[in-house]
Amino acid sequence: MRYEHRPGRPNTEGTKKGDYGCAWGCVALPGFVVLLMPLVLFKTYWGHELWGDLAPAWPGGAYAFTGTVGALVPLVSSPGWRRSSG
Repeated sequence: MRYEHRPGRPNTEGTKKGDYGCAWGCVALPGFVVLLMPLVLFKTYWGHELWGDLAPAWPGGAYAFTGTVGALVPLVSSPGWRRSSG
């Protein structure tokens, strides 16, 4: 069903938004790489020196150390979680 254009009302048929699908893909991939590179470099250059001596000496071994670090990192990295809950 087609309606006739009403005089005085702007014509919206001819206006289309730009297609930015490729642009978002071209920005997302390098952005993802930029976010991951510090983690890769940290592991490559300081990983063994930092964790190599500490993890085996931890009570419970390396698996307990990993669990402890995994539980503490979210608490340390987001200091605003206490303010947002109340």
